[in-house]
Amino acid sequence: MLTVLVAEDEMYIRDLITKSLEKHGYNVLQAEDGERGYDLFLENHVDLIISDIMMPHTDGITLVKKIRQLN
Repeated sequence: MLTVLVAEDEMYIRDLITKSLEKHGYNVLQAEDGERGYDLFLENHVDLIISDIMMPHTDGITLVKKIRQLN
């Protein structure tokens, strides 16, 4: 099963994306900001990241840059 990390500060949007992905058989990890998204990435095997750009603490661009530095 593929794991998708959804980083989105708007709970309604995050839940909508999560429900849609789970309906199609994906395992979904949810993060309310880039900082939590980074922590979840470090703690889990993640196949795909869907991220908002503008979020509190760490924005989506910074999140992806930090993750790319790891790989």
